[in-house]
Amino acid sequence: ALRTAMDALDDWTIDQVRPEAASAAAAAAAAQATTPGAAFQPESSSSTQAPQQAATAAKLNRARNRRAAVAAGALSSNVQTALAALQDACERDVSRSLAVRIDQLLEGSRKGDWQPTEALPSTPSEWVNALLSAMQETFDAGLKLLPRPSVVNIIRLALRATAAAIMKTFGHEGVRAYNLHAIERLAVNVRTIERFADRWGVSSIDDELAAPRQLCTLLLSGKVEDILDPQVRNQKYSALDLPVVAAALDKYREAKKQPQQWPTKKHVDAVTKQIRAQVAGQ
Repeated sequence: ALRTAMDALDDWTIDQVRPEAASAAAAAAAAQATTPGAAFQPESSSSTQAPQQAATAAKLNRARNRRAAVAAGALSSNVQTALAALQDACERDVSRSLAVRIDQLLEGSRKGDWQPTEALPSTPSEWVNALLSAMQETFDAGLKLLPRPSVVNIIRLALRATAAAIMKTFGHEGVRAYNLHAIERLAVNVRTIERFADRWGVSSIDDELAAPRQLCTLLLSGKVEDILDPQVRNQKYSALDLPVVAAALDKYREAKKQPQQWPTKKHVDAVTKQIRAQVAGQ
C-alpha cells in the first residue's frame, strides 16, 4: 500500500509542477527514458514477464520525471504542503495496519498455556518471531519510501502498540490466570523485542516497553510489596499504574498451586488489598 501511494505521488507531483520550464525538463527526462538503451530492456520476450517489465519501466520513468522536476526547483509551496500531507497519511496508515497485526499476534499468544508446570525454554515464543518479521518488513520499506523522522514515529508507535497489547494479558481481556514460569518466558520475549528495537538507532526507544518490562521485573522479584513503597515505585516501577498491578496480581492468585519459593496467594492478596486502598485514598 505504501509503494502504491508513492507511485501515485510521482504522477500527481509532475501534474502539479510549475513553471512550464520544469514541465519541459520532466518531458525531456521522459523522452530520454524512451530512447533506445535508456529505458528498461527486457531480457526475455516471455509474455509472462512483459507486464512486470512494463511496470518497472513506467516506475523508472516516473522517478526520472520527479527528479527532473525537483532539480528544476519547480515544486510550489502548495505541492510541498500536499506532499507533507500525503507523507503524514502514509505514516498513519502504516502505523495503524501494523498495530492491528500486533494486536492479532498478541491475542493469539493469550490463548496459550499461561500456567506451565515447569520452566519454559529461555528462547522467544513463536509470536515474537512473527512480530519481529512484520516489523522488519515494515521498517525496511519505510526507510526506502519515507523520511527518517516518519520511520522513527512508526517504530515508536509499533513498540507502544506492542507494550499495550502485552499489558492486555493482565486485564479483563487477558488470561484467566498465570504463574511465574509464564512470566519468565514473557520477560525473555520482552528482552528480545527490546534488542530488536535497539538496532534501529531510535533514542530512548526502550521507554516504549517500560510497562511490560517493569511488570515482569516486579512479579519475578519475589517482593511484590515493593510496589507499595512510593520511593521504590518511582525508582523501579514508574511506568506501572497501581490499578494495573492490582489486576495482574488478581490473576496470579487465580493460578493453580504455586511452587513454594514463589510468593504465596495469601501474601499477594494482602498486597493487592493495600494497593487498592492506596488507589482509593488518592
